[in-house]
Amino acid sequence: MNAADNILTKPRPHLKGPLISWKGIFGALLVFSAKSASASPFPNVSRHANQMFPIKNITGGPVGEIQCYALPYGAVGMISHLFTYWTIAWTGVGRTPAWPFHRTEHGKFTMALSIISLLICIPVATISIHRCRLTWHFVLIGFWKLTTSITQGCVAVHRAFIMHKFKHSASTSATSPMNNTANYQPINPANPQQQQGPDMFKHTSSSQTLQFIVQNYTPLWWLIVYLVGTTIGMVGLIGLIVSDFRHNSNVRSLTYGFVVAIAVLALTTVAYWYKLHLEQNNGELKGLIKAYLQTFGSFFIVLVAAFGFFSPLYSDMVLGAIAQNWSGFPSEENQVLYWTWFGAKRLPMFAH
Repeated sequence: MNAADNILTKPRPHLKGPLISWKGIFGALLVFSAKSASASPFPNVSRHANQMFPIKNITGGPVGEIQCYALPYGAVGMISHLFTYWTIAWTGVGRTPAWPFHRTEHGKFTMALSIISLLICIPVATISIHRCRLTWHFVLIGFWKLTTSITQGCVAVHRAFIMHKFKHSASTSATSPMNNTANYQPINPANPQQQQGPDMFKHTSSSQTLQFIVQNYTPLWWLIVYLVGTTIGMVGLIGLIVSDFRHNSNVRSLTYGFVVAIAVLALTTVAYWYKLHLEQNNGELKGLIKAYLQTFGSFFIVLVAAFGFFSPLYSDMVLGAIAQNWSGFPSEENQVLYWTWFGAKRLPMFAH
């Protein structure tokens, strides 16, 4: 047997593992991916996203950032928010905001004005938020103002639905003899001169419906949306004024006044209820528990109410102080969006 036969007949060692290493396959895929990416005709998605939403803020601080904000602030913003409070309050209780002595009776007209207001305010706020996308502070503040407008519109639309629903039910019950809620008064034999005919029925359905509409305050539950938006917006506002708090005395004064006003109202409420229950305390455990619940419950309610009322006014004045524009009148490039928003939010005031 020669050497060649020995090589052929010699047992081969057993190969452990695959002939091609997984590391080699992974490396080849990386090389192929790199070459394919360099020659890919598709645009770079990350580069496009960085152009749309830059990571670095290049707007020049709070004074520069506020130039993109196209919604009312300063004195004009305060007037706008006071009008909004007025509209929500009277619409929520079924009164005409422009003339509170008159009850709101035309549900369709009220709904039309509210929908038109929303259809204008939502796009304007969206444009302002998009313009301020470089800074998250004004994105949150813009969202806050948007929720204020949505709350006002939803309160009015809800009130219009209530009016339409119960007016429809009243008209149905008045025309249906089976559902008529009239009170029948029989003829008094001792009074033969009693008038007979339609007047012998006293229809109370319309008065009952009107009373229910007036006492129905469910539209005010939309204020929860307003409080959520206020909380989110205040986060953005606080983040904005942190860098300017030490250097701007006006911002400091407004902040101190805002905190003191809320604290005084809440603590005054606590003191009132504490004194009231202290005078009426008879030493019973049930009375003590009731005193604690009413005292701390009223404290929480007043705290939330004061926070919701003063926060928009505080934000308007703080933005005016930062922009050094206390009146809040817009620049030439913002005045179209600015006054469009201001006018559209006034439409629900003319519901009647």
